[in-house]
Amino acid sequence: MSFMTFADDGGRWWLAELRHSVELLASPAHVQITHLRRNGVHLDELALAFDAAFRPVTSPDERIVMSPAALTALSALDDLLSALDPDPALWTDEALATTPEWAEVRAAARRAGQALTP
Repeated sequence: MSFMTFADDGGRWWLAELRHSVELLASPAHVQITHLRRNGVHLDELALAFDAAFRPVTSPDERIVMSPAALTALSALDDLLSALDPDPALWTDEALATTPEWAEVRAAARRAGQALTP
């Protein structure tokens, strides 16, 4: 079994995954809920997918070049997701659609998506 690293494809796969996770976090709640149901996953998968795509940016083992604006916007999104209350009430479809915390995550993700646009 082989694993693809960042260097194997010049980071194209990683960047596509990062953009996809940010785009999904920026999407309206109904789009996010449809995605979660279609894939049979829980709301925390939105945050976990972003985390998996964002971690290489902060890893000293990877050589990822990113604009300061993109890094700042992605870090702000990561901070918001990390700070979300673990209370199960915040991790429901209703909360995703109605709480200010998730609205703030969507806004931060939109800013990060704009910063990632070439």
